Amino acid sequence: AYLTNKPKHTITIDTTNTEKMDITYDLTFLELNCSAVHLDIVDNYGEIQLSHNKNHYKQRLSYPLYEPIGNIYEGDRDSNDELNISFTHISNKKEACRVYGSFTVGRVKGNFHWATGASRAKSSSQHIHRINQNDAYAYNSSFIVNKLNFGAEFEDIDSPLNGISYIFNDYIGQARYQIQVLPTNYYQNNGDIIKSNQYTYTLSKRIVYYGQGFSEKNLPGVFFYYDLSPFLINIGNSKTSFSSFLISISAIIGGIYTISGLIDSIVYHTQKFIS
Repeated sequence: AYLTNKPKHTITIDTTNTEKMDITYDLTFLELNCSAVHLDIVDNYGEIQLSHNKNHYKQRLSYPLYEPIGNIYEGDRDSNDELNISFTHISNKKEACRVYGSFTVGRVKGNFHWATGASRAKSSSQHIHRINQNDAYAYNSSFIVNKLNFGAEFEDIDSPLNGISYIFNDYIGQARYQIQVLPTNYYQNNGDIIKSNQYTYTLSKRIVYYGQGFSEKNLPGVFFYYDLSPFLINIGNSKTSFSSFLISISAIIGGIYTISGLIDSIVYHTQKFIS
């Protein structure tokens, strides 16, 4: 229709690799205490953010009703603003935990994860998780992704992980998501441009086996590995010009007259043949 804007997609080469990327998240861990939930961020340039606390908020939830307990707090501080112990210990009282917030990374390949054990740097580009073995075997990382975006939101943004869940029913395991980030420019009707990203993903899961030691591939938790596409998607709205609209209307009217004339001719010759 003339008054309706139609989305228009074009693809170009992405040249924004020097810019930063904001990642916003909101997850609920269904059977983990907040003291056992730590966020680590690593990229291929060797930048590591361990037990990330800034703009990382936690809300304790009751289990299994998932009702809020106490106040929302930032990082590894509890609702009384007292530091939790750095060596993860899972309380005997089962709770759930909602975590949400944001962080900024370079536009390079990397990962972020929530896994058992408080982490510490092993070298400038590696880290390890300090793990109590008994706690690790009780670490059920079943979760719901309430929201996960790689940049600003815009109309009809494709963020397919929003609302998904993964439940570890009868084993301790690791969920691993491979995410392909698609840089996107969204052109608004007022001329403003929203620079953001969309993404696609694949999921693989691993069972954490006893007696094999704990490593990145054998560690209970949820891992998000992301890589950026070299292409840039441009989304704009195209609107039919008034002249094109008139031409379309004229074509429709002409077609109606043509069909009407054809029907009239058929009816006339049929009646003449019968009589």
